[in-house]
Amino acid sequence: MSNFSLKTTAIAVAMTLSSFAAATDLPAYLVQGVHAMGASVAADGSVTYGAMRLVPLLPPNYNPSNAPAGATLSDCTFSPDKVSYVCPGNVQFALMQSTLGEMPHFSDGFSPMQGYSLSADFAPPAGFVMPAGVGLPSGVTVPSLSPADMIAQMTNAGLLPKGAVTFNADGTVTAIVNGVSMMYTPTRIPAPGQQGRYMPGMGYGITAGTGGTVTFPDGTTYVPKVGMMTGVVGMR
Repeated sequence: MSNFSLKTTAIAVAMTLSSFAAATDLPAYLVQGVHAMGASVAADGSVTYGAMRLVPLLPPNYNPSNAPAGATLSDCTFSPDKVSYVCPGNVQFALMQSTLGEMPHFSDGFSPMQGYSLSADFAPPAGFVMPAGVGLPSGVTVPSLSPADMIAQMTNAGLLPKGAVTFNADGTVTAIVNGVSMMYTPTRIPAPGQQGRYMPGMGYGITAGTGGTVTFPDGTTYVPKVGMMTGVVGMR
């Protein structure tokens, strides 16, 4: 390989590496404390303990080495919103609610402390609902969580019997309820960019309405075919 090729390859590699955000470090006492509890720390600084995930928000010019000497996990307290935590070293932790059948979201009432933001390498789960007052870091996107994905998650977890809900190629949905097969037809499908992503004003989970209407958090709405034929359910 020529010197020119070597140089251009090295430049390309350097540019590629520089495009990745560095992993978010937490203060040493936090890492040691959560590991002692049997919890894990992800690259974006999120702490996972069993089914619980705590996501860090950081102030401008955050430096994990600025945590006061002698700090421990017991020094973490409720932040002003009373649902998130603030720890020595200027770290706010929001609790990620990830109940199956719902789109993941922070605890109701969560509010970021003034100037605090998600880490640059925040890794949102599919369907994550962005809370008010918080923006996604540059270059980060929320993976979609479609109605079919939500049903698949619930089925895999045993919350729904296998084969109880089938998404058909023609856009209809077949559901077996108490041994009776019912066909549902979509009356509202969000625009392609909205599909699988939370629509403001929707519930976090799947909701049932008048006449058997079923609505998903991205705004996708289905009605039973009998409802459409009898006029019980109209367009939303």
